[in-house]
Amino acid sequence: MVVLAIAVIAGYVFLAEQVKEKESETIGKLANEPLQTENELIPYFEERIRETEKSIEEANQNGENGEFIYGHNIDYYNDMIAEARERAALAATAAAAYKEEKWAPVYDYQLFEDHRRLDMVAESKKGVHIPESLFGYEAAILQKEWMKEHNIKPVFPGSYISNIHEQWKPEDRKAKEWSRKLYRNMDHSGLFSLYMVFRDYLFFIPMCLLILLVGSGFSGERGKRPTLHLLETMPIKRRSLFLGKTIYSSVVAMGSAMVTFLFVVLVGTIFNRFGDWMYPVLRYHSNYEKQSFDFTGNRAFEGGYTFMPLGEYLLKALLLYVCVTLFLIALANIIGLVARQPLVVYALTGLISVAGYLASWKLDDFAQFSPFLYLNVPKIVNGEILTLLNNPAISVTMACAMLLGTTVILLVVTYFWMSFEKKSLKKRKHSVAEV
Repeated sequence: MVVLAIAVIAGYVFLAEQVKEKESETIGKLANEPLQTENELIPYFEERIRETEKSIEEANQNGENGEFIYGHNIDYYNDMIAEARERAALAATAAAAYKEEKWAPVYDYQLFEDHRRLDMVAESKKGVHIPESLFGYEAAILQKEWMKEHNIKPVFPGSYISNIHEQWKPEDRKAKEWSRKLYRNMDHSGLFSLYMVFRDYLFFIPMCLLILLVGSGFSGERGKRPTLHLLETMPIKRRSLFLGKTIYSSVVAMGSAMVTFLFVVLVGTIFNRFGDWMYPVLRYHSNYEKQSFDFTGNRAFEGGYTFMPLGEYLLKALLLYVCVTLFLIALANIIGLVARQPLVVYALTGLISVAGYLASWKLDDFAQFSPFLYLNVPKIVNGEILTLLNNPAISVTMACAMLLGTTVILLVVTYFWMSFEKKSLKKRKHSVAEV
């Protein structure tokens, strides 16, 4: 636990520095926008207007209709000047409002920019391949409207939401990674820090460490004078020892993980703030749901989506984490009955889990019945897997039912198998004694 606490604090310090850097960079751009507009952008367009007027004059002197040929350019440059001044005014208001913790003007500026960027990308996509999807730009706009409505502190950068509908080519792998890093929202509040633990798969660190500590089962009791071997000399059934060992391991693993997650929130709350329960987290919906008349979410060209409050996301992620932990602990303890070395137990548990997860994607309409599919906690909670498989039956509720149900079945079968094994062993000993 001490190691995890140190890792949490070190990770938080690193995160806080990154967030402050992005925040400072964004606010600095807002503050510089009016000066840059007046000193650089507007003079540039005014110069283009003067050049166009000269071109019109020269065309007229040559007997051509200069207004017809070049006049529309002047209108275009004047529109650009008006737009630049409007953007600069919004930026100045947003920069001043941010210092006073008034978020609406900040969102007004961001929404102005996002709508302009969406129009540009939509127009460019007509003739050029752009891997980013319109889905990501539309979702970012609706996310900001939600945050403005609920008066939530802005989280930067937020101009685009990376998503599963992007069309990156295999050779653009580095560009894809750079894009994901550029558009990844970051904040160091308590709730958002915990959200990043799940979003970025950092929850696997405490999960794996705790399984290593308590998940070896009976294999960790071989080759020494262990407690379990001592208990086996007493009038306690081996199957009862197995069940008790599994329950104890599960309680320790879950309890330690919950303490770690609470510590993450506590550190973020102490050094920054608790966070926004209503912060909108993107949730995907399958084409089957999108095409339904009962669908009340948002429809983009690429797919349907809604937003769920951050608090709801975290509750579902924590619940699913508990179910996954119970399942893996039970699986590891069962393997520990036959494997003689803890390393073998860990290796087999990992291999079975990975193989089961990969095989689950091949089950098509029956994928929801595989407990291994639900090991990917963040992609189950945000609906990514159900969208990719186009299977609305995949949900957090189904995940908990399958994981807990499989865990109970595994433990019950193993319990009775150990009872049957003991009876068979007694019969063999009795037969040998008679001989």
